[in-house]
Amino acid sequence: SDELFAGYPSFRRDLFQHGLDHLPADERAAMERALVDSNAVFRGAMLPSQDYEDEALTALCGFTPTCLQPWLDSSRRVLPLVNPDRRRRLEGYRPGEAIAAKLDPGAIRGRHPLDVAQYVWIKTMLEGQILTWGGDRVDMANSMEARPAFLDHHLAEFAARVPPHMRIRARTEKYVLREAMKGVLPRELYEREKFAFMAPPAHTDPRKRAALASMTREFLSDAAIAEAGLLDVAGVRQLLDAHDRGELPRADLVQLDAIINHLLGVQIIHRQLVARDIPAVAADAARAHLEVSLGT
Repeated sequence: SDELFAGYPSFRRDLFQHGLDHLPADERAAMERALVDSNAVFRGAMLPSQDYEDEALTALCGFTPTCLQPWLDSSRRVLPLVNPDRRRRLEGYRPGEAIAAKLDPGAIRGRHPLDVAQYVWIKTMLEGQILTWGGDRVDMANSMEARPAFLDHHLAEFAARVPPHMRIRARTEKYVLREAMKGVLPRELYEREKFAFMAPPAHTDPRKRAALASMTREFLSDAAIAEAGLLDVAGVRQLLDAHDRGELPRADLVQLDAIINHLLGVQIIHRQLVARDIPAVAADAARAHLEVSLGT
């Protein structure tokens, strides 16, 4: 429902900044400040700590969509984490330009800024992240069909025709959906501001910090990094030290949490699926299962 009816805070930020030109500037600024204040926990993740403009995306969309700004901003921290040999292959690579090249100008030109923001999210975050590791791929790997009803194509086609002012009314997101469910939803949920589905960052809880430290010792040790050959030991160590000190602004620590999470993912996948002889492991498992089944 967030993709179709503009639920995420990034959509409201784009609307307040680029889609309400009929309102006085001070009123739009006040709406944005209220949004940022009520979504402080998401700064550095779903909301940027400061404006980030990408030339290619702005040329295509008229602005750099908020949903991409935190990720694009994190790219300045990422390149030093890559193995030097692989880093050289990325010389000249610009992530914003690469994303813009994959978007359809015909679906963007002349559209309302809220339409553009939602389109970019759907073509990047929904397709590449949410449905990949939070939806279809996980479901189908376990022979399940758990596609949410909101992805029914008839509903999606209807939602695409809902005017922007019916998706976000003043500061109220998913307005038309809320009104459709008025009297059905409990009043508390009907009136509550959207709170994005995001786990509390690791740096905010001592137990999570300890768990993260345990994983980094195993998968991001100098030896583990050297074995995989994907990352740069010095760069990773510098980033982990900055995270451990905890002296950076909160939004920066949130960003580092996400980067460390991805570093761990890369290392774990390499150990499980690249370093191991998967066919041999599968054959051993099948042989053991057969022996148990036959009672031998």
